[in-house]
Amino acid sequence: MWGCGRGRIPRRVGGGDWKLIETDQRNTYRTLSRYGVLGGQALVVKSFTRSWVVGGNGVVLGADEHGYNLSETTMRNYYTGEGQLEGAAGWTVGVSNAKVLKDSRVNGVDYENQRTESITKNVYGVVKGQAVVMKGVTQSWTAGSDGKRISDVGSHGYNRTVTTVYNKYNETGSWRQRREGRRVQRTWRC
Repeated sequence: MWGCGRGRIPRRVGGGDWKLIETDQRNTYRTLSRYGVLGGQALVVKSFTRSWVVGGNGVVLGADEHGYNLSETTMRNYYTGEGQLEGAAGWTVGVSNAKVLKDSRVNGVDYENQRTESITKNVYGVVKGQAVVMKGVTQSWTAGSDGKRISDVGSHGYNRTVTTVYNKYNETGSWRQRREGRRVQRTWRC
């Protein structure tokens, strides 16, 4: 499966003005599912989906390239002895990278990697026989050029976000409402 998008990175044009240069990027993914058989019916017990970004040349972007994004989602389903879905658990981990301009007054035109990592944990309910996300908690943070999380609140580039989202569904199983619970964000810049 492919999705299309455009990556943008600022470039100086002719030594003067800055301009956003667009590059083609596509998302692709692969899902592997493990099945169990209960009462003659095949049931998805676990699924694992990995998605990543491919550049306009068809090559997967490297971790240090602008626009890099890797996401891995794991989902487990739980069934009764009769084969009815009774629960699910799932999570997603992700890593992305963007090239950001350093202080051009000091170093000229120079970019550094700004890496973001995240993890989302979902709490599922079963509505009309389908697993639906009732609550999702996402934590994200930045990592330095060495790839390690920036954990010191006073450090340049520090950013930590925790977002909780609650979903509600009506009696027919249709999504009805999304409510952001608590969002905490702390950012430190020089």
